[in-house]
Amino acid sequence: MSREIIEIAAVPYNESCEQCGTENYDPAHARRECRAFINQLERQFPQVEESGAYFKIVSRDHDFGTYYEVGVSYDESNEDQIKIAYLVEEEAPSEWDEIAKQELGLVVV
Repeated sequence: MSREIIEIAAVPYNESCEQCGTENYDPAHARRECRAFINQLERQFPQVEESGAYFKIVSRDHDFGTYYEVGVSYDESNEDQIKIAYLVEEEAPSEWDEIAKQELGLVVV
């Protein structure tokens, strides 16, 4: 079994995120954003885990340091996992949901 990863993003695509290479870049905060995004994706796409695929934080080296993204890891020989991974890529949310906002401290409860 060989696993592949489709990288989705660090956060929902209409949201700002911790930017690698900026003066105040905080890798720990970048990982927290990715964890909140994974939690949101797990709520939106429970079939990922049910299929045996899973979300993970992927680190990548860049000229300005290490940056983080969320990916879907899947078995490249499992057609159901492949379909689900591409579904997540196509239908990933554009904004944080309320639970993620609370998790990141973006709203006061």
